[in-house]
Amino acid sequence: MISFVFSRRDPEAPGHGFDIGDLEIATPNETATTKQHKPDQGTMIYLMIISLLDCTYEFLNSPKKKQIEIIAPDSSFSLLLQRSKQKNQIIISSGKKLLGTFSDKIFVSSLISAVDSFLEGTNLLQNEDPVLTDLTNSLSRLRTTNHQLMNSDH
Repeated sequence: MISFVFSRRDPEAPGHGFDIGDLEIATPNETATTKQHKPDQGTMIYLMIISLLDCTYEFLNSPKKKQIEIIAPDSSFSLLLQRSKQKNQIIISSGKKLLGTFSDKIFVSSLISAVDSFLEGTNLLQNEDPVLTDLTNSLSRLRTTNHQLMNSDH
């Protein structure tokens, strides 16, 4: 099991595309987070979500790509996705920390579920926010890939 938690540093204010926030990725064995680091690793959370969605989409739809690094905007936090020797398995690490190996189906469905949960209430971006279109498009593309994964035999 893998879980993603996205948060904004100011959850009471209406969401804005360039808000600073945090990401936590938890697995049964390890946790990687932008929280409580010196120097601070907080990131522009909406841009981080877009980057995570886009890089995951690119990785899954480029079978020859062996790995992809996702670097949090305005932060030193990063994730590395690598292809496992086992078919349809993704190895996830952050820095020198191995988070685990997961099926592409579990990874993608967990990511989408976490983004959907985050985008409720005050985290929802306003229609005029310049980041909204990119976020919506990125999420839609990965949903399509998720649907294909769930309906495949692998």
